[in-house]
Amino acid sequence: MKKLVALLATVFVSTILSAQTWKFVGPDSVSWRNAVQMDVQFRQGAQPRVAVATTKGLAANLSGTWKYVFPDDYWRPVGEDRLYRSIYFSPWNDSVAFVGVDMIEPGIGEPGSAGLVVLNVYQDRWYTPVRCLGDGGWIGHAPSLAYVFSPHGQNKVFAWLVNLFRSTNNGLEWQRTNLNTYGCFFHSADLKKDSVLYAGFRSNAIYRSTDDGATWTNIHPFTFSMSYPHPYADFFANGDTLIWSLSRFPHAADTLCGIQVSVDRGATWTYVLRNINVQKFVRDEGRRNVFYAAAEGGIYRSTNSGMSWNLRFSNVPSPKLVDIRKDPFSDTLYVATRDSGVYKVADRTLDAIVREPLPTRFMLQQNYPNPFNPTTNIKFTVPVGAGHAPSLLRVFDILGREVATLVNEVKEPGEYNVTWDARDVASGVYLCRLSSSGFVATKRMILLK
Repeated sequence: MKKLVALLATVFVSTILSAQTWKFVGPDSVSWRNAVQMDVQFRQGAQPRVAVATTKGLAANLSGTWKYVFPDDYWRPVGEDRLYRSIYFSPWNDSVAFVGVDMIEPGIGEPGSAGLVVLNVYQDRWYTPVRCLGDGGWIGHAPSLAYVFSPHGQNKVFAWLVNLFRSTNNGLEWQRTNLNTYGCFFHSADLKKDSVLYAGFRSNAIYRSTDDGATWTNIHPFTFSMSYPHPYADFFANGDTLIWSLSRFPHAADTLCGIQVSVDRGATWTYVLRNINVQKFVRDEGRRNVFYAAAEGGIYRSTNSGMSWNLRFSNVPSPKLVDIRKDPFSDTLYVATRDSGVYKVADRTLDAIVREPLPTRFMLQQNYPNPFNPTTNIKFTVPVGAGHAPSLLRVFDILGREVATLVNEVKEPGEYNVTWDARDVASGVYLCRLSSSGFVATKRMILLK
């Protein structure tokens, strides 16, 4: 571990400047005012849906034309810069969106309260809220404090207001937990481990929960000062690898900004991008190990899981970047600016650096050898665009009884080889079944002893 930490400490930031052209995405028909957070719903073979939370409303191009999509009779602002804080499209249902607001009208939520709302989306309009979650408080400035979706395909959503709320049916019903989230400035769910959450609290540390937020453990005490509310912080968890970022904007007196990485689940941390105000960063779901960070001075990129960063785009359309998204089906990046709209740019150099042929569909291959004794190899592929659903590879006997679970976790796009050791089971015919995101495939295997 000492060697690894020493290696991480030597990473540096190099510069790859680009003259590629940014294209204006919108809004082209409505005025723009104080954007806070953006989400983009990427769909293979279709134009992306873009929605941005602003102090004037939700600006979106759901059917190709930009408009503010909430009518005034649903929502009332409670003051300057205190209306829409967050917008997230559901990863499981294209027609559902989750919104965070600083005030909910009577009859929809608690009067004068902040709330999180689950909405039906159809073409260019948003239907009456399906569910509303009021908590008598306010959401705060941080757009990362509204929702976290479980990456394990169980319709599990976490919502953060004054308390942590949990839903297991895509936001239709919610349960309040005992965790008081005051002072929390980011939270995240682990991509590899179900029920594992992370949260950063201004007062003292980063915490981890391994039971869906019921209990928490301090894993990284802070040794710096921080203001609150703090709008621009981000966190990524993928098993042992943790990445988190922080910006001093707009609190210049804060003493920390940049990106830190841990490769041992938070036991040790290393600065990999120091003294750079990083607003948000995003993983490229279409490629392994690629991240982009929206920061002052440009867009930074990492091609090695966040261990080192390059200044990829210096000619950004505005220094006030608030959010960033990457299209997994193309080379296109989307950024939201606080004052001038949404823009996109193609990262043309990425193909030459990290492009790998990735599968486009699930596949379960026949095990080899077959018949076998006592071990056999099973290959399967996970495609691009599989989302956050786990891959489940199991073995059953001929009567349908489960004999072994070989894989049960979220997998990156690619091909995998798993060995089943059957020395403790009897000879016979067994069924190997791969299931994920609605896909199911089964292969017959013969064990001869």
